[in-house]
Amino acid sequence: MSLPMNISNTAMKAFQTGMDNIANNIANVNTNSYKAKNVNFQELLVNNQTENEKLLFSDGFGELTISTGVSSKVSGMDLSQGGLVESSGDFDLAISGDGFFRVNDANGNIFYTRDGAFQVSPDGVVTNSAGNALAIEQNLLPTLDLSGASLSISDNGEIWVGSNGTATLAGRIPLFYPASTDALVPAGENQYVVAEGTRMYSSAEGYPLGGIQQYFLESSNVDLAAAFTDMIVTQRAYSMNLKAAQTSDEIMGVINGFKR
Repeated sequence: MSLPMNISNTAMKAFQTGMDNIANNIANVNTNSYKAKNVNFQELLVNNQTENEKLLFSDGFGELTISTGVSSKVSGMDLSQGGLVESSGDFDLAISGDGFFRVNDANGNIFYTRDGAFQVSPDGVVTNSAGNALAIEQNLLPTLDLSGASLSISDNGEIWVGSNGTATLAGRIPLFYPASTDALVPAGENQYVVAEGTRMYSSAEGYPLGGIQQYFLESSNVDLAAAFTDMIVTQRAYSMNLKAAQTSDEIMGVINGFKR
């Protein structure tokens, strides 16, 4: 494959990755606490041209190097705060600031999430939509009669259960944050896992993290206007690289005609 064709081919693959990511961000615009993913473009290796490949240039043009194209990959997440939307559930919680909830599945696997759409069962187990249990320190909820009781959750995660004119501290919801956000790996269903050995800071240890807002949910931080702008630019760039490939093919056809 000629160099122009190869460059155009790598560019179309790179922009296809970019378009896939933009489509995924737009598709999750209404997903609770979804964090937009970013795509990074990188120049590929430089190709040193030989003397025979420089015949069309004037003398004294100097050494010529042309890069061999571009590559792209999802490079990380935009962890900026999403908007807070009012909700009605007692365990609809939003994090204002830094932090993640910790949840555990039935096998004891640990996940982290900012999606605070939790439900509490009659037996006092608090779970998310995936059925994973919310980590609660000194959890007394399973031992209390929650029928007819009022639930109040403070900014620092304290859970208060009110019944018969008295309030009982039933536990505290800690928040967590990794030493490096690059260690967060999406695991689906609005959850993340962290790389093994990653230091996790906790509000229970006195580390300053965000606050918990009851009766709110965090919305996606996808900027639709920016996403559509990026989509248009990516589409145009893909089309231009396709045109460059077609033009290179036409030039090669003309050269082959000379040989005949």
